[in-house]
Amino acid sequence: MDAIFFVLRTGCQWNALNGTGICSSSAAHRRFQEWTEAGVFAAFWQDGLLAYDGLLGIDWSWLSLDGAMVKAPLGGEKTGPNPTDRGKKGVKRSVLTDARGVPVGVVLAGANRNDHLLMADTLDSLPVNRPGVARSTCAWTRATTTTSHAGWPGSAASPCICARGARR
Repeated sequence: MDAIFFVLRTGCQWNALNGTGICSSSAAHRRFQEWTEAGVFAAFWQDGLLAYDGLLGIDWSWLSLDGAMVKAPLGGEKTGPNPTDRGKKGVKRSVLTDARGVPVGVVLAGANRNDHLLMADTLDSLPVNRPGVARSTCAWTRATTTTSHAGWPGSAASPCICARGARR
């Protein structure tokens, strides 16, 4: 576990672990892949959000969603040509945060995916339930690909408002 967190925190290559004395890079990477596939890290994130919600409370009064592109030179299944980097491979991270900036949802896709195409999936990626609100995003979000739109139907605290300002 120490080796995995070392790589995730420092951003070093897996092979650099051999020089640290923590453990072999192949063992750490193998375990990382096994645990990722088994959902261990997703469960950690969910447990962490539930603990945070119990201590301070997730602030659902305002949600912010943004995307960022990063290089992915080694590729992978979630990469795509980066339109701002001469078509080199890249990844787009779409992150949803609460009013305090705590990440509550995330989606990875190829760098060539437009933000508005990732919005509904990002809103649906919440690992914890938003109290008193259905988990599905507004049907209008799924039907359109030209206007950014977010909201949960039936929620008085966060009414469904499209980018044109009309309530749905």
